Amino acid sequence: MVNKELEREFNILKHSDIYEIVEDSTNAAKITLHPMETRTPSCGNPMIGSMITVGLLPSGFPYDISYRYDVTENSTTKNYQYQLKVYQSLWLFNIFRVGRTFSKQSGKALLGSYMASNK
Repeated sequence: MVNKELEREFNILKHSDIYEIVEDSTNAAKITLHPMETRTPSCGNPMIGSMITVGLLPSGFPYDISYRYDVTENSTTKNYQYQLKVYQSLWLFNIFRVGRTFSKQSGKALLGSYMASNK
């Protein structure tokens, strides 16, 4: 991994389990992450119900994510680009759903896109 300072991108790739990420600098394959572009709805109307009912009425937001990275191996660089669709819900009872974070959901979406493109 070349640039771990892009934490959100790194966590998404780590949660996808596409690659085994190791701290070995002698490894032949190097992954370079690019900053992801996230597009959210321009309107906050879905939140109104949740705000009025203090989270008892669930609402959700679709995120469109453009996720890119390069894999360099034996002086050959291959670029990977994926359009991920992640749905985040805003609900009081999500407090009790431990482990469903944005990076884990995005990682699963990345894994699904990776598998679909490499059939």
